[in-house]
Order: sequence, then structure tokens, then C-alpha cells
Amino acid sequence: MMPDQIQGGLRTLRLAEDSFIRALLRRARDGEHLRLQLEHARVLDMNDGKMGTVQFAGHDNRFLGSCLVEAQYVDLDGVPVNIVLNADTTGQLYELDIWKADFSPLQAYPVFERVTVKS
Repeated sequence: MMPDQIQGGLRTLRLAEDSFIRALLRRARDGEHLRLQLEHARVLDMNDGKMGTVQFAGHDNRFLGSCLVEAQYVDLDGVPVNIVLNADTTGQLYELDIWKADFSPLQAYPVFERVTVKS
């Protein structure tokens, strides 16, 4: 992770983030095990134009591994939003990557009931 990609310092998950990630993990293989990581999770806000991407804190030298679950929804302004919850190469939570098709800031944080999970 490059320093210019980080916005602010480590923090706990916001309630909306925690609820959303828990719901996504119900659709992921090994989701129950990964939900346990959320109890003490610390995240970094990524400098992504206020689209909502967070990276989970972990040991040094972590690398992107695999997609756990992918979803889509349409933001309040009608712009499609892609969401990917990723694991690192050791299978631990790595990031919740959120991006809008036009790279504009999110109008509303996603809620699970309004997203379409890709299979």
C-alpha cells in the first residue's frame, strides 16, 4: 500500500460498514470464520475519491489474494456501483473495494438489501 493511497489513520468499522460486510460474508465461503475477524478489525480509509473503500489492517507485506464476494447496486444519483470484498493471500480480510462507474463520491452507503450479489 502506497502512502498516497491512505486517507487518515486506523479506525474501527462504522456501524453501516460492519453490518454490510457481515451480510456480504454470509454469502462467502468461510464467511463465518471471517466474520470473527470483524470483532477487533481496524481499517484504513483509502484515498479513492470518497467512494468508500477501506483496507483492513494486518501484518506487513500483505498482498491482494482473492475475491470473497462481489456485488453491485445503483447509487442515489443513478450511477452503478461495484463492490468487492477481498481476502489477502493468507485468506484474511484484505479490503472492501467500492467504486462508482464515474468515480464520483458515494451519495449513500450501500445496504445489503439493495445490492445484487454476483454468483
